[in-house]
Amino acid sequence: MAVYFGRKKNFLRGRYTVAIATICLTLLVKLLLAPLIDDESPFLLFFFAIVVSTWYGGKSSGIFATVLAALCADYFLISPFHSFVVNTVGYAIKLSLFIFEGAAITCVVAELSNAKKQAETRRIEALRYQENLQQSEERFRLFVESVSEYAIFMLNADAHIVSWNVGAEHLFGYKEAEILGKHFSSLFTPEDISSGKPQQEIEQAIALGRAEAQTWHLRSNGTWFWAGCVITALRDDNGCLRGFAKVIHDFTEHHQVEVVLQKANEELELRVQSRTFEL
Repeated sequence: MAVYFGRKKNFLRGRYTVAIATICLTLLVKLLLAPLIDDESPFLLFFFAIVVSTWYGGKSSGIFATVLAALCADYFLISPFHSFVVNTVGYAIKLSLFIFEGAAITCVVAELSNAKKQAETRRIEALRYQENLQQSEERFRLFVESVSEYAIFMLNADAHIVSWNVGAEHLFGYKEAEILGKHFSSLFTPEDISSGKPQQEIEQAIALGRAEAQTWHLRSNGTWFWAGCVITALRDDNGCLRGFAKVIHDFTEHHQVEVVLQKANEELELRVQSRTFEL
């Protein structure tokens, strides 16, 4: 807590120091140029000091600079000199207008400064978000690429393969360079292609968000394997279709066991029916 208040105190001291320094510098320039410029405009150069003070220190610094400039101009530049007395109505009006204009300029510059700071903050936050997103995408990509038990690959909106992980390479036998750019229907059997099964998967994923199926797939060497697959439609924030993600797992052994069990069950039923008929 003490550190926080110490930092805040140093910040306030710093921005008021800037206001004092800019007003004093402006006053010095004004005194040096007094013989060369019209003394009917004693406040003109102080507007620049108010802008600088506000931009650096905020609205309170700009108001402080405005008041300090008015006092300095009244004491050093307005007759009677070295006095805070204003003996003419004209200068009294100019002094009042200067304070009003200085306050107005302070408000405008403070808003511009705050807008700039907010824009910079949003830019930094956007960069951090983008960096975090890129890091997350990179970690996810490394994770997907390292999975060997499942074939995981991405399709574009036209269902052409755009990524290919190690699991897909092991399961299908295709190297990444061999399969990228091909339509995903090339992974189906000719019978399923003829029956329109690949297109049905795409249409269901688009309509429902995802589609699940168990069917035969084709390896690069021409052999078939039974696989469970899930295909998910990928959309952007506006709901536009960007592509698909597909995950495939080899269920061949499980399917073979199911087939054997089914045949055994059918044979048992036939035997039971046969014994019943004999009795």
